[in-house]
Amino acid sequence: MHKVLAILYSCLPLIATVVMLSACGSPTRLKHNNNIAAKDIFQDHLFDTSFTIQPLDQVFALTPEQEAHFKSKFHSNEYRDLSDSQRVFEYLKNHLEHFISTQRRSQPQNHCPKTPVTACHWPC
Repeated sequence: MHKVLAILYSCLPLIATVVMLSACGSPTRLKHNNNIAAKDIFQDHLFDTSFTIQPLDQVFALTPEQEAHFKSKFHSNEYRDLSDSQRVFEYLKNHLEHFISTQRRSQPQNHCPKTPVTACHWPC
């Protein structure tokens, strides 16, 4: 019996605090407006409706000039001893390095250069 009383006595400050805090608080009544129309949520006039998403094959597509440049490099003596995948890798690596170096020269310091995919300036 003494153990039960000791436990209740040790919990009395906690119980009193909870009762006092709950008595001081007033219940908050939230008002919900269920009459919201789609026109209130979506404001299409803020966005450009003429934008179209390009298919993935067009994002990475080359212009005729870029394709001709790539094919001339692909079949050149420089890449003669490489496999097809190594030729593509070397071509992309060289153009990415050239692109980044030209971007760094043309941009202020501490400015991240655009990636070739977003810049679409191949060949440099």
